[in-house]
Amino acid sequence: MLEHIEIFSQAIEWFKKTKKEVNGVEGWGDRGADNRITAVNTAEAIMGLVFAGAEKHLIKNEIEQLKTNLLNSINRLEKGEKPVYYDFYGFPRQVCWPGIAMLIAGEEDWHILDKIADFLRKIKNNDGGWGYSLSKKSKKKVKNEKISNTFSTSLVLWFASLAGEKYDDLKKDAKKWLMKAFNKRGWGWHPKENENPAATAYALIALKEAGVGLSR
Repeated sequence: MLEHIEIFSQAIEWFKKTKKEVNGVEGWGDRGADNRITAVNTAEAIMGLVFAGAEKHLIKNEIEQLKTNLLNSINRLEKGEKPVYYDFYGFPRQVCWPGIAMLIAGEEDWHILDKIADFLRKIKNNDGGWGYSLSKKSKKKVKNEKISNTFSTSLVLWFASLAGEKYDDLKKDAKKWLMKAFNKRGWGWHPKENENPAATAYALIALKEAGVGLSR
């Protein structure tokens, strides 16, 4: 049986080897697809590298590329244009995942993180939650894209919670929405929908990160 150090080392090597470039954008793709680099997969890969123990100087280039692409994406999204990464499931996902990865990697670049927070404030719904909010030029069509949903709102809460007290307004709104959206035993993608494992897991991860625990 491999020792955990060897397992983590092999995982780091695998992440580094599977990074690719598509149309000038470097990062990681969606379930092995050759023609797309996504914000989610790139952020997940960086988080995986951090959790596997990769030293920060070894992933410096990946983090800097993530930050550059994130800033460019926010600028494009504010103009109604497509983001740098593959446009999949909307604005909160495009900006929250990179922000979460940055904070987990200890990359507290508040200029960029503040841009994320300001952008999230602009696209927040009146009920205190967040929807998918696809760009007008996106070819992807999502049912009820503007309606607040558990996935997007959980990502906002997770991001805001990792930032400490800096974005307490986002944290307060997202936490309130999620608590209200709870449905008997868990969460559906939208309030009053049947519970499903993925939505429930994301809500619990975000609420735990926000300090909502088992203690009464």
